[in-house]
Amino acid sequence: KSLKYIILIFIIVLLSKFSYTQDWEGLGFGLGSTQVNQISQYRCLYNDTIDNKLYIGGRVLYANDTNYSGIVAWDGNYLSSLGDSISSLFNTEIGDYIADVRSIIRYKNEIYAGGQFYLANSNIVNSIARWNGSEWHSVGCGLIKKNSGYAGTVLNFHVFDDTLYINGYFDSICGSNIQCDDGMVKWDGANWHEVESLTTTNSPSTGPMAKYKNEIYVAGNFGNFTDTIKEIARWNGTQWCAVGGGILGDSWVQSLVVYKDYLYVGGYFYEQDGNKGSFIMRWDGEEWSNVGGGMEGVNQYANGQIHSMHVFNDELWVGGVFSHAGGIPAKYLAKWDGTKWCSLGTDINAGVYFVSSYNNELYIAGGFSFIDNMQIPFIAKSTIGSYIDTCSTPTNIIELQQKEDEIIVYPNPSNTILNISISNNSIQTISIYNPTGQLVLQTKANTQKQSIDISDLPVGSYFIRIVGKNNVWAEKFLIMR
Repeated sequence: KSLKYIILIFIIVLLSKFSYTQDWEGLGFGLGSTQVNQISQYRCLYNDTIDNKLYIGGRVLYANDTNYSGIVAWDGNYLSSLGDSISSLFNTEIGDYIADVRSIIRYKNEIYAGGQFYLANSNIVNSIARWNGSEWHSVGCGLIKKNSGYAGTVLNFHVFDDTLYINGYFDSICGSNIQCDDGMVKWDGANWHEVESLTTTNSPSTGPMAKYKNEIYVAGNFGNFTDTIKEIARWNGTQWCAVGGGILGDSWVQSLVVYKDYLYVGGYFYEQDGNKGSFIMRWDGEEWSNVGGGMEGVNQYANGQIHSMHVFNDELWVGGVFSHAGGIPAKYLAKWDGTKWCSLGTDINAGVYFVSSYNNELYIAGGFSFIDNMQIPFIAKSTIGSYIDTCSTPTNIIELQQKEDEIIVYPNPSNTILNISISNNSIQTISIYNPTGQLVLQTKANTQKQSIDISDLPVGSYFIRIVGKNNVWAEKFLIMR
């Protein structure tokens, strides 16, 4: 009997320990009121160091039994509205009551909100507005999409040299002849200014920007197979130029971040289309390179992508829709330290759309409703500290080799056929091992490209060892059916 009590006490202590050591905390958001027939969506976070608030943007922000339209402020303990909560921003022109805020920034001591909405209070603003601390004002008379019957969509804000760059899906400035067909325009606090045209052949949408090695980079969804500029461009002081061969395939870029002397590019693109990686690559000013094996989609039938990248505690945090990073399980969230990927072992039930930090703590926003079986909808604050679950093999040495002799194993995950391709070398022997180290398949070759039938191998993770004429490579891959 005493043994049963001891076991019972141990279980209670163990459960208490788990309840107090959960890795994430919620901010009190919910699924939305039935009074408004909308779906809650949380799109952006902005850490404002001036007033020490985290601004949260999206659509139908529901918390504390209140609907907030488009944007709220979080001070670490409480949420507050900018204006009269639901009545501050409207989207009535396109038939929706609730505003959709997709980007937030402070510029010239005001908070700017951009997205897709028509009114701020009762003023027509056309998808961009500024908050002076007590009320909303227009920015000129806003941004529109010609011949569409609705306002344009602002996707990103960036400040370079005291000028606010606005990017998105629009092609006109209300009441102005200034050209912005590329979805790019500048604002100096009082007047609009043109940005040099990208000269691409399609109707572009621009988004993330970054300054790298004294040049401004812009990315998004623009250019096609006939253009030299594809999804990313750099400004050399006089014109927009191509960045390597661009991003290939049916692709787009969602995020740009400078980290440890590289420009990191995240979005939707695949290594199989001729890119150096899937969903993420990095640029050193002259050429593209792989980032530790890149990411993999949530399963072989579903696409994936990176939505957001953020540098926190000298590590690059990546959020999106993916299942693996560098070959290790890392669902929707992973971090990169410059040489290896690490997973937190966190079970998030849907995609992470934005990663940021506030008061030296990590925040994520997305479409999730549960984290580690705890109900934490849409916004979460990390209490993980320095904990990591597992990490991939460091890749610095391999990457230095790959600039001369690059090996590509694809698709990964694979189903029935695995392809191996090598540049400037020839494949001699291919060996596949299961996780216990047992050799399960081996073949010899004398070619630069080899296809292997793996249909007889069971689903799971494997290691492939490739002996070339001059080098030896090892890589992890998955079989999924």
